[in-house]
Order: sequence, then structure tokens, then C-alpha cells
Amino acid sequence: METATTSSIGFVGKDRIMITRTRAALGSAAIAAIAAAGTVATAVPALAIDSPPCSDSGASGYVRVMNDPDGDGVHTAVQCFANAGTWNGSIPGIAGVETGVNRTSITYNDDDGQHTVDLPDGADSQLGDGSVEVVSVTIH
Repeated sequence: METATTSSIGFVGKDRIMITRTRAALGSAAIAAIAAAGTVATAVPALAIDSPPCSDSGASGYVRVMNDPDGDGVHTAVQCFANAGTWNGSIPGIAGVETGVNRTSITYNDDDGQHTVDLPDGADSQLGDGSVEVVSVTIH
């Protein structure tokens, strides 16, 4: 009886060890799966402003940076922007901005220093007096 009890206890002990190891392996796998799923679930695509050609069919919806008028008084879009984000750089010789369907902030330099204007969608705005340098475009 004593041997059977020991044998039975030994078997239960091994079974318990196997169950414990199996649970530990399953638990580790579950934690790894949850961590991976959490990473995927919380990953959000980055929003990035880009600069499509101003000749695109959808260009009227873009933020369009317009140059000084030519001899006929015509302003031409020299740079267009689409999608939310911020662009920083230098675009000299600019007269104004058309915001298309975008709420936009423009930072520019003129003879009086640096200025930032917040423009609603649908705006057609002259920047400063005469030619300015646009240094930042943010589409909200």
C-alpha cells in the first residue's frame, strides 16, 4: 500500500509537473500573442504631408503656394501640399496661398520678419506686401 501510494503520488507529481510546464508554455505563448496583438492594435499610420504635382486633377483641393504674378498678372502654383502634417523648407518669391479644402497654417518671412497665419479651408490669401519666402506649411 505504501508503495502504491508513493507510486500514485509520484505519478501525480509528474502529471502536475507536466501540467505546470504545459501551462507555463501556453501562458508564455499567450502573453507573446497578446503583446504582439497589442502592438498591432495600437500601431497608427503616420500622417505625412506630401507634395503632389500641382497639375493633378485634384489640385484644387490641395494647399497651393502661388508665385508672384507674371507679366500678364497670372499667379501660378509653384508648390502644392496634401494630407495632414508639417512641411519645413524654403519657397522664395511667393505672393499668396490657396488652401483648397484644408485648414492650414503658413509661416513666411518678409521684410518685417517672420509671421504665421492660420487660414480656413477655401481661403485665397495674399501673404504680406509683395514677395515673401514661405518656410513652413501645416495642414491640420
